[in-house]
Formats: sequence, C-alpha cells, structure tokens
Amino acid sequence: MQELSIAGGTAVVTGAASGIGRALAIGLAQRGADLVLADIDEQGLAETNQLVSSAGARALACRLDAGSIDDNEALAETAFAWVEKPVTLVFANAGIHGLTGALDPDLGVWQRAIDVNLLGPLFASKAFVGRMAEQETPSQFVITASQASVIAAPGMSPYVATKHAVWGLADCLRIELKQANSRVGVSIIAPGRTESGITQGQLERVRAAQGDEAATAYAAQLVTADKVAEVILREVVKRPFWIVPADLDTREMVRPRFEEFAAAVPVGLIEA
Repeated sequence: MQELSIAGGTAVVTGAASGIGRALAIGLAQRGADLVLADIDEQGLAETNQLVSSAGARALACRLDAGSIDDNEALAETAFAWVEKPVTLVFANAGIHGLTGALDPDLGVWQRAIDVNLLGPLFASKAFVGRMAEQETPSQFVITASQASVIAAPGMSPYVATKHAVWGLADCLRIELKQANSRVGVSIIAPGRTESGITQGQLERVRAAQGDEAATAYAAQLVTADKVAEVILREVVKRPFWIVPADLDTREMVRPRFEEFAAAVPVGLIEA
C-alpha cells in the first residue's frame, strides 16, 4: 500500500478530549495535518482544540456521541464540507471502559459499552468510509481497540467483549475494501494500559477498593498517552492492519488462547 502523508491531509479524531485521542490530535497537528476533532466531553474537546490551534493546526471541533448514528453522519457531513485537504486519516478512537462481570452483569453498563465501543466504530465507518473512497486518494480508517481484543480478564466483560468484536469488524471491513479495490485501508490499534480517561476511572476504583498503595502500583503500570500516540503515528503512515503500542511483550499471554483453539480443531474434525 502507498504510504500516507500526514501533512498532506485532514485527520478526524473521535474521543479527542483526553487520553490517546488528545495525544493523537497534538501529534497530528505537529506533523502538519488539518484536524476535525470530536468528543462528547465538550470542555475537554475545547481544550484539545486550543492545544492543536496553538501548535498551528487548522482545526474544527464538533460534539459527538459516538454511539449515535445521527451524530456520526452529521460529523462526516460537516467534516467533508469543511476540509481543504483530503481526509486521509479517520481515527475511530472514542471508547469507554465498562466495568461489570459476566456473572450478574449490569446490563446498562453492557449496553453503553456496546453503543460506544462497538457501534461507535461501526457508525463511524458507515459515515466516513464511503466518502473517503470517493476521494480516490489513499486513506486509512483506524479503530482503537485494546489488548483486551485478544486477552480476557474478570470484572470487565463488556470492555473485553466489545474490544474482541471490533477486531472482527475491522477485519471484515479490511477484506471487503480489498475486494472492492478501494484505496481505503484499515488499521486496528491494540494499546496496553495507557494514561487516559478510562484508566483514570479505574485508578480511582482501585484506590477506593484497595487503598493508595494499590492505586500507586496500578498507576505505575500505565504508559503515557504521548508515547502511545508516537508509536501510532510512526506506524499508521505505513498502513499495517495491527498497531500494538505497549511497554510489555504480551505474546506469551495471548499464545495459550490461540493454542487452545488450535488444539481443539483436529479433535472436532468431521470426516466426510
């Protein structure tokens, strides 16, 4: 695939009010991109908009409920009416944690996680990908997933399930775009634990449940959003499918799940 030029295009970033989204926006501004920023947190969004404008970027900020198809369609319509450079990057980055178990789950937490973490990227792809394809210029649709896309953990089943699901969504989208000979590519980001609004909420839950020492230990495991964004922006121009910015090599955590599946395949083979 042809590499992208960040400076030659416009980037759309959802979840831009904080965390990885804000760090991406600042990094893109520093690299010369025009920016369309979106978030439901209007105060944080305004702060990000000020930061990228101070860095010299041409920027537009729009309120977005990522779990609303109408909001996503309105964002895409507004963005494409505003741009002076082609939209070469769309980061479907908005996400929430969703802390409840698989046993006795809070169904309200589940539904909101589905709305934002799964339907959000789906709605963004529906709103943006067709318009991106019509530009006839190389572009990339990028979904922020998580290492929870390949690793399971207790007490956060909506997060794990929705992040697994966006891997499937991204892969299907990639296959269909390739079949259509589209110049739009797909990437999926699987960061490790990162300083963000999501992990800040978890940090406070750890503090309340286990005390300051446990909270300090949890915070020590977090990577700064700036470092994560640096890896993403370095790699996304090359247009790979997976981008995995993390400070730990988690391959040994992932391998047993896939080995378990591989071992089950010959056992279940049905002879003709």
